[in-house]
Amino acid sequence: MTPYASILIPTHDRASTLAASLRSALGQSVENIEVLICGDGVTDDVREIASGFAERDARVRFLDFPKAPRRGAINMHRTLEEARSDRIFYNDDDDLLLPWHVETLGPALDEADFVCTPPASIQTDGRIALSLEDASHPALRRMLADDKYKNVFDTHIAHRKSGYFSNRANWENTPDRRAVSSMLKGFAENRNIRWTNLQRITALSFHGAARTGIPARKRTAEIERWISHLDRPNPEAMLRRRGSYVFHTMRLFQALRKAGLFTDDALLAEIFGNNRNKAELTSSQSRGVDAVGALIRREPVPQKAGRQLIEELADARLGPLFPVNTILNLFLGSMKRSQVLAFTEVCTPGPGISLLRFHLLAGQKRIRPADIRLIDLEAKTLPDWRRFYFRLSVVEALEKAERPEDAWVRCEKMLKTMPEGTHHALPYLHVRERLAFALEHMAEAQNARAVRETLEKTLA
Repeated sequence: MTPYASILIPTHDRASTLAASLRSALGQSVENIEVLICGDGVTDDVREIASGFAERDARVRFLDFPKAPRRGAINMHRTLEEARSDRIFYNDDDDLLLPWHVETLGPALDEADFVCTPPASIQTDGRIALSLEDASHPALRRMLADDKYKNVFDTHIAHRKSGYFSNRANWENTPDRRAVSSMLKGFAENRNIRWTNLQRITALSFHGAARTGIPARKRTAEIERWISHLDRPNPEAMLRRRGSYVFHTMRLFQALRKAGLFTDDALLAEIFGNNRNKAELTSSQSRGVDAVGALIRREPVPQKAGRQLIEELADARLGPLFPVNTILNLFLGSMKRSQVLAFTEVCTPGPGISLLRFHLLAGQKRIRPADIRLIDLEAKTLPDWRRFYFRLSVVEALEKAERPEDAWVRCEKMLKTMPEGTHHALPYLHVRERLAFALEHMAEAQNARAVRETLEKTLA
């Protein structure tokens, strides 16, 4: 029997979360599915898990490919060729498909070639970042095709296999490590592709980049904890109630402003407003969305709303870096530095808030020895996987405060803990190179540049 849907799961070394990802794929309310595990040079632990699932469930096939460049893009293309259904779904090896995912998106492919749901991003602090935008809108499709805004995540989409093979941009032809973006761009720029958006929560993204360095046991515990949260009546409504729309609204509004589209009220209503009107937001959710809009328009926001925005934006979200500069650019466009400092004083204490305060003081050249002692104490309280990126932000603040010698001393100490072989090392190498040139440490500067350029070529 031809399966109703094919679910593709790429994997390399995430043995800690792969089993949960597979269980969520196999736990769909539509049972007539196949699950294809795309092995991209897998570790022994991953191979054992994948092979075990394939042996126990005839719906699972494990394709054990050698490691391929560009994050295994060609292996995903080969796996898609093996799919027996025209309905193609994806699940990352650290994400969860909710039981109604295939049941919800599958029928939409009767009338469309590509269907998506807005992202539901699970943050490391337990928050849920949701989105209200209509990714099928032609303006957002154009921005995706032009690399101006990526608002679609592979775990949250489904497409026709036939539609994929009509695109020039796909897994096989990806030019760099941004394999997912390349595949999505193919659908976005193909005018013959019928694209639809469903305003549902059908999957959860755990964004591995934001969890760089987290021990395997903690990743297992996190995803299993969320599985237990979902074992409640009407879990989708629970996710809606707990979620916040601040983060993804900020990303959308910033992208629209950069593209010169944010002042088009009719367009904004089509992309965002219509879904907002239907979503029945809580007062807190509405306040957050309104505050983001005010900041993008460079208008001041009340203290309560400002506190909410800072608390929801201060920590890392899609990657491991703390987004201090993003927050400062938002707030300082419409208010004084002293006003933003006042917001941080009423925020719930945390590493992101401490960093923001430190950067604000650095911008005023007001850093005192006591401030440095406090920020160093904050760093010591963090787990290893967060400490490096926290300290990198401290170095950037000292550079901003025109204290390059102090920044360089700290940068040197961090060299031994730099995350080698990953694109998350690049921000550190850029800072190191910049400081070395400023202090005329030419040998160190040239070496940092060489390491950075080599790493960039390797990652490409």
